[in-house]
Amino acid sequence: MRRRRLTLIAIAVLLVLAGLYTAGWFYARDVVLAELDRQMAAADRQGITVERFEPRVTGFPFSMGVEADAVQVSHDTGLSWNGTGLDGWVSVFAPTTARIDMTAPQEFTFRPVAGGPPITVSIAGARGFATTDFDGSLERAQIDVDDIVFDALGVPEMRVSALRANAVQGVDDTAPEALGADILLQDVAVTPSPLPQLGTEIDAILADIIVIGPLPRDPNRQELAAWRDAGGRLRIESAGLDWGDVDIRISGDLVLDENLQPEGTLEVVLHGHSQLLAAAVDAGLVGSAEAGVASFGLSALSSPGEDGRMQVRAPLSIAHQEVRLGGIPLPLRLPAIQWPR
Repeated sequence: MRRRRLTLIAIAVLLVLAGLYTAGWFYARDVVLAELDRQMAAADRQGITVERFEPRVTGFPFSMGVEADAVQVSHDTGLSWNGTGLDGWVSVFAPTTARIDMTAPQEFTFRPVAGGPPITVSIAGARGFATTDFDGSLERAQIDVDDIVFDALGVPEMRVSALRANAVQGVDDTAPEALGADILLQDVAVTPSPLPQLGTEIDAILADIIVIGPLPRDPNRQELAAWRDAGGRLRIESAGLDWGDVDIRISGDLVLDENLQPEGTLEVVLHGHSQLLAAAVDAGLVGSAEAGVASFGLSALSSPGEDGRMQVRAPLSIAHQEVRLGGIPLPLRLPAIQWPR
């Protein structure tokens, strides 16, 4: 009799807990929907027009997610987003990790120059996640995007079969605020090719960087100067591309000079310098005489690499928008970055 009574009490407690959990879940659903309404109203005041977005909160009982069959958003500047199949959710077993899934095509349009022609970026789909501390600060984020097409003036200019990007907070033990990020673009097709001799297919473009110092709140001159003066710098763990017979890898640190332009000394490892220079001459980017001088100097710096191919391993210095490789001036001047005030 006593055992039966204990069983009934246990069942009653479980039913009460289940009822409280259910009530809490549906209360949280209402809070999420109210917050979405508030955010859309705030977006409207900032020039963002939500033309189509009918969210549903789903996932009961073990997760909470927001789904929308279609999204249509535009901004006064000409930026717009048209998409279908948006799904984001958080599991009750991992409440600090939010996931997003775009299983259907999405299209983004923006105008780099006011009044100029639009550029459209379309993707076949994307998925990713972001993990935070309980105080809301970012720990890690990742996104994978499939079949990206950049289209300007109705002509596809670049296609990327796959993109993966990661961001991780606190990757440097000596700088807890450091933010690490890496990005990999695979099978990049460029039409027309800026270097026709190398072809239109770039096998990979990659970058692995660490931002040292507290991140500027806005990329304006005052914030960037404060970041620089506090010891801020950009550490390039590895960046480069694989393009036919040309492989380039760069590593090192960059800082901002007194004019907020990048400067620093990097290490570059280059395979295929002869093919790269020949392609640059063929494309009219450099003169044959300049390329000849550069080729002579780079050949003097080359040696067999681990795979037997000849490679150039030399310091790459950037200062006052001028570039030198192994002390040899390159026929290249970096354009000045015009930071907003």
